[in-house]
Amino acid sequence: MGNRYNRIKLDRQRSYQESERLKRLDAEKTEFFMNMSHELRTPLTIILGMTQQLRQGKFGDSIHHNDRILETIERNSMRLLKQVSHMLRLGKPRSNLHEKPLPVATMLHMIVGEFVPIAEQRGIRLTEGFEQPVERATIAITSDDLEALVMNLLSNALKFTPPGGNVSAHTELQENGDLLISVSDTGVGIDTNEQQMVFDRYHSIGGESDQVQTGLGLTLVKSIVEGYHGSVSVESTKG
Repeated sequence: MGNRYNRIKLDRQRSYQESERLKRLDAEKTEFFMNMSHELRTPLTIILGMTQQLRQGKFGDSIHHNDRILETIERNSMRLLKQVSHMLRLGKPRSNLHEKPLPVATMLHMIVGEFVPIAEQRGIRLTEGFEQPVERATIAITSDDLEALVMNLLSNALKFTPPGGNVSAHTELQENGDLLISVSDTGVGIDTNEQQMVFDRYHSIGGESDQVQTGLGLTLVKSIVEGYHGSVSVESTKG
């Protein structure tokens, strides 16, 4: 009887542990899809914005402007597929065999320009700046990785900046030849003890009343930068 009681008690304990494990897995799955949907929202927003401009005839019959909008729609549709690929390969070894020198200023100007309608819609001023040598500089990185890197930095900055705020993208070539890309914003800021945690997957920042998820964007940025033997950091002042 004693052995039977022990078996029943043990089976109940195992059943409880398995139930808790399944609950955690379900919560993690839900959290993953919620965060992934956020990361995919940016290119979707650009696509929808450009589509609305076409439907409203904002540029009339201008073939040049309409072609440019269609190119933007096509480019961001491809980004949706690429973003999924980036997420699926998080934590896996990166292969940079197809990297080639890219014109930094041209690429960044194009990416920042596509975020201007989103910023305007949210009442945020988005600007960009380049130091003189950057206009002629190139960087050995795939276009997919550079786009994903800058897009996630801008998306994150716009996410935490209130209407009436400012977001700025700045690029400079340092004396040692390194390229520094920085994105600043006038959001609420992050506590010092949480700043390095923003690169963790699904990390929550803020207090109980204003807690938000950082999502996968900055984790992707860190993965891309370190794949090219670079580094990424954050500087912020709360309030």
